[in-house]
Amino acid sequence: MAAQCKLFLKKFQTYVPLARCVYNAIGQLLHTLMKRFVKKLILEKADGIAQLLKIDVTNKDTRCNYREVDVGMAGNKEMA
Repeated sequence: MAAQCKLFLKKFQTYVPLARCVYNAIGQLLHTLMKRFVKKLILEKADGIAQLLKIDVTNKDTRCNYREVDVGMAGNKEMA
């Protein structure tokens, strides 16, 4: 997750005005992070950023079970 956040932060650490790009970039970051733990079917139904924000991630029916959560390569390495 840190890598995705780092790319986002790096892109916007500039003196160039990028306010017009922030909304879409945050939406992409949110979708990327949610793909790690939200069920695929739920994410496929959300066709916009507003719908991503409406997903209740506290609902256990929305989240993947612990075996399906994407913990990344480093996480998989540590658990092996």
